[in-house]
Amino acid sequence: MDRMIGGAFQPGRFIGDQSGYSFVSDLRQAEEEIAKLVGADPVRAVTLCETFLAGCNAKGRGDRRLRCELLLFAGGLLCGWLKARQYAGL
Repeated sequence: MDRMIGGAFQPGRFIGDQSGYSFVSDLRQAEEEIAKLVGADPVRAVTLCETFLAGCNAKGRGDRRLRCELLLFAGGLLCGWLKARQYAGL
């Protein structure tokens, strides 16, 4: 799962103006995999969500359009993080 998240963010690759939407669409697949963990291993899901949010923050520092796409995506990810924390009793 960690490799999936790392691979989804494509470290070292610049994501240009026109690629932001498709880039974030690819991240949604990893988000869905994390969501599946909430019931089975909520503590792991919390950790993965936090890692994912940190990746969004790091990747969104460059391009303005990508940052906007990532902010919208991160809003949904935060909801998943809260749900996982509730399941974990945190």
